[in-house]
Formats: sequence, structure tokens, C-alpha cells
Amino acid sequence: MHALYLENTVELLPGLRALPIVHGSVEFTVLVREIFLEAPPAMAALELPESVDGALRRALPFADEIPVVSLPETEQRPPLHLILEPLEPLIEAARSAFEADIPFHLIDFYQEHLPGWMPEFFPDTYALNVMSAREMYEAYQNGRPADPDTPRSLLTMDRVRETHMALQLRNLLRVSGDRLTPDRPILAICGIQHVPRLADLCAMDEETFEERRRELD
Repeated sequence: MHALYLENTVELLPGLRALPIVHGSVEFTVLVREIFLEAPPAMAALELPESVDGALRRALPFADEIPVVSLPETEQRPPLHLILEPLEPLIEAARSAFEADIPFHLIDFYQEHLPGWMPEFFPDTYALNVMSAREMYEAYQNGRPADPDTPRSLLTMDRVRETHMALQLRNLLRVSGDRLTPDRPILAICGIQHVPRLADLCAMDEETFEERRRELD
């Protein structure tokens, strides 16, 4: 397995690894670019809402101009806007995948009342200059408060999103077959706070996972 995967990613299942990122971090954006150039995955799965998929793909050829992807209001949701911020690791992952003709999938979904900021403990990403993303993830795991001061409604939103993302990842792995190798896995790129629960959800057997999904319906 390529050193970039060993040092920076977390195995969710054989053939499926997660890169834990901090959103808006230039250090993680540089790392994403390095992975796609030196050890491109077979497929990328991104923590972005599926509803922007078509608009995002149309905008990627113009990513250097920092376009805004906008979806009009519908009966189900208000207008949705996504800035293709060049220092956002998820945007860099989409652009790098597009440039290298690597399949990528958006696995999150939009929730109307999800706030732009939630109380959460995040590491200083400057530390990527002296440690790997995996080491930072382990430090985050050890230093994160056991019961963060987050409203229950927001925690429930996160659990629903994470279960949805885990479902998409399990399905992508199921249909990918023999195309995956240790050096070319499916790479899930998502916020560092989601990776522990994604790991738990992906490790569940089918019956337990479906029971978890029903609990959140």
C-alpha cells in the first residue's frame, strides 16, 4: 500500500479508506492534491450533498474562477449555494478527480436546518507540517470531549447524515468488485468528526446496519 494511504487514511473496510479532513484547511487541501497526483484512488466519495452533483460537474471546468454553484428554490428546500472555494479540501478533491478522470460521487445530502457552524473541537491543521493526517486523527480522537456541548437536534442530524453516507459507501464498495487494490481503493474524503462513526457503521453486518437505519427514520 502506498505510504500516503498508510500515513494519512483510516481503513473503513478492505478496499475502502477514509481521509479525515478539516474543512477550509489549506494544509489538508495540499494533502488532497498530493494524494491525487502521487497515489490516485480508484474512486472518490465526497462529503457533499448529492443534490449539487450535476451543477458541480458543470462548474468544475471553471473552478479556477471560483464559481458559485446555485440551485433554485423548490417545494422541498430553499435556494442552495455552494462556493467552489479553492482552499476547501472537498472542492480540491472534486477538481483533482475531474482532471484525472477519476470517478467521484457525492454521498451526503442537504438538510435545510443544518447550521454553518457547530460547537466542535478541531485540531490546528498547521500540525500537518510535522505529523500525518492519521496521527492528527488519532490525537483528535484522544483529545475530543466525550460529550461535546452540542444540541441533541444537531447530533441527530449528524447521525442521519453519517448513516446515509455509510449506506452510499457500502453500496459503492459492493458494486466496485475487482477494480480495487490496496494502492487504488475507494477514498472517502470527509470531515474528521464523521470518520469514527463512519468506521462503526461500515463495520456493521447488514442486519445491524439496517436496524440502525430504521431507528433514524
